[in-house]
Amino acid sequence: MMEENGKKMTLPIAFLIMLIIVAMIMTCIKTGVGIVVPLFLSWLVVYIFCRILGFDFDKVFGAGMDAFRKAGGAMTIMISVGFLVGAMISAGTIPAFIYYGLQIINPKIFLFCCVIITMIMALATGTSYGSVASAGIALMGVGEAMGMPSGMIAAAVLTGALFGDRISPLSDIPVLCSGLVDCDLFKNIRYSLWTSVPPLIISCIIFLVMGTSFGDSNYNATTVNVVLDTLSKNFIITPIALIPVVVVIILLIMKIPSVPAIFAGAVASALVAIFYQGHGAAQVFMNMYSGYKLQSGVAIVDKLLNRGGLTSMTTSIYILISAVTLGGMLDAIGVIGAFINPVIQKINSQFKVIAATMGTSLFINAIGSAAWLSNILTAKLMMPLYKQEDMEPEILARTMEDGYIFGTIIFPWHAMTIYFTGVLGCTWASYMPYLFFNYLTPIFTLAFAATGIGMYRRKKTAVAK
Repeated sequence: MMEENGKKMTLPIAFLIMLIIVAMIMTCIKTGVGIVVPLFLSWLVVYIFCRILGFDFDKVFGAGMDAFRKAGGAMTIMISVGFLVGAMISAGTIPAFIYYGLQIINPKIFLFCCVIITMIMALATGTSYGSVASAGIALMGVGEAMGMPSGMIAAAVLTGALFGDRISPLSDIPVLCSGLVDCDLFKNIRYSLWTSVPPLIISCIIFLVMGTSFGDSNYNATTVNVVLDTLSKNFIITPIALIPVVVVIILLIMKIPSVPAIFAGAVASALVAIFYQGHGAAQVFMNMYSGYKLQSGVAIVDKLLNRGGLTSMTTSIYILISAVTLGGMLDAIGVIGAFINPVIQKINSQFKVIAATMGTSLFINAIGSAAWLSNILTAKLMMPLYKQEDMEPEILARTMEDGYIFGTIIFPWHAMTIYFTGVLGCTWASYMPYLFFNYLTPIFTLAFAATGIGMYRRKKTAVAK
């Protein structure tokens, strides 16, 4: 924060700044302009208030750039995934997944299978990004070919991917949160099961009920047969086409960083596309840049496969740049502190500490649009309160992760939301009603804090009722 370089930020002024920015965003979304323009224009709002309040805008903007540089990994993942998807379709990898999935998976349990498959993959690889970019895309194709709403499929995919990412010791989320509060990683994961397993079980039950209802009334075998026939005519469907995704999974399990693993998968896909599917090298590279293009005459197949490429990620990258930089500038002039500090000073109970942690995480995610920023600031602000209440640091790490599960997916401008909607090819509004896991997690977090279930203190072994 840089308040010492200008006038002290007050709550009324911070509220006015946020009101102007939110009003701009909501107006542009409502009129169809989208979210990119108002996010960039919000930089001008910050500049105007810097002049009014006496802040050095160059330093404030520098803080915004620092925030963006720290979130640059998300942008490189977006770029690499764009290349990967275009290449995997060219290689017949995604078409093969759709083809085999339509033959194997019963539509009545399809949504449940989406949760389990992406959960296992995220748990094994430690990345929800990679899980969604590979298995998630394929499952979207299978479900849409069955006639299921894209929002339902996306929600099931995200449920499994986020849960697996949350409890995987290979994931950067529990590793980062454990490191920030100086606690044991595996103890953190064990404690996290209290607030993550019950929401997962309830979500799976709901998806099973939804799938059963859908399977009875909406499944169209004729459409599925048309899709199978069209895929087999346009691609060579054999297990060889699945080699690229196997390469990605093996590299991620070997703890190779996401970006080189994804790029390696793109290279493997290009080789399969050229030497097995028979595509020209120039066309494959063009598909990696601008996306795969298919004119099969079957609308649903063209919709499923005409996607991917670097250019498909450009809007998402623009949103990431504008939103994360804006969050860094707002933090630099004290907007975040103006909202949070008065609340923290009034906390005097275990439940209030947990509730404040969730609220802080949610608020910073809304403003900063980046999970790393939320976790760092939340840990810094809340750690003294957990010591004051004599709670183990693993509880703080767990609560930060619960805030991550909820806060990173409900804002359409958040970096993770941008990534997921871009990769899965569906809108934020379409999957929001079905994110049962994300909504239930904070409810269980607060309920356990109120009852003492699953709460652990430093000087006691466990206060689990």
